[in-house]
Amino acid sequence: MFLGNTLAGLVLSPVTAVRTVRVVGAPQWDELRVQSILEGLKATPVLAIDVAKVETEVQAASSVDSARLSRTPFGSAKLEVVYRQPVARVMGSKSLFFCADGKTAEFLEPQTPAITVKLPEPSAQPVATLAGAWDFSGLANVCRKLENLPFAKDWIVEMNAFGSVFLQAGPVVVIEFGDTSKIDEKLDALAALFEDHHDLLDRVRSINVTAPARPMVVPLR
Repeated sequence: MFLGNTLAGLVLSPVTAVRTVRVVGAPQWDELRVQSILEGLKATPVLAIDVAKVETEVQAASSVDSARLSRTPFGSAKLEVVYRQPVARVMGSKSLFFCADGKTAEFLEPQTPAITVKLPEPSAQPVATLAGAWDFSGLANVCRKLENLPFAKDWIVEMNAFGSVFLQAGPVVVIEFGDTSKIDEKLDALAALFEDHHDLLDRVRSINVTAPARPMVVPLR
């Protein structure tokens, strides 16, 4: 009993107060926000820290996927932050991005995706306000894979209210993708068309890969 009380008193005493917090994963553009949250930990005994509260506050930014705070009884703590991975810009917004997990998130600094996505309303808003049965993980996978194709730069990806995906390739060509099943097969069919005809976008009006084994092309007239 005496030993237990001694240990509890030691861990809760100012002797074990947090003096340093190491932050892992936070980019420069989010450092100020994260540091302002951590400022309240200074001089707080380690066992008096509300870990869940700190993690929740860090995760309040829609760009943050997860946050984990660990601590030691020797006055140090570590915060590990993982951010969502943007795979496309959201049409009509400079700060909103569509991410690999199918969520939309605001980033305080411009990101680099070459693909733009147009989502069914009201889904094009930060993840914290999303609700309902929409599952955009398949669409996110399409955007992520398009990002790696050299011929798909600056394309616009759109999903309609029925879950069908259309790719706007340049000012004229529309590619009908269908639903988000058989993504690899459909992209392979597209890649084969572009490999055979490097100037394909100048020669056609539309491409249909909903049945990837039998892609259809409508030429310009």
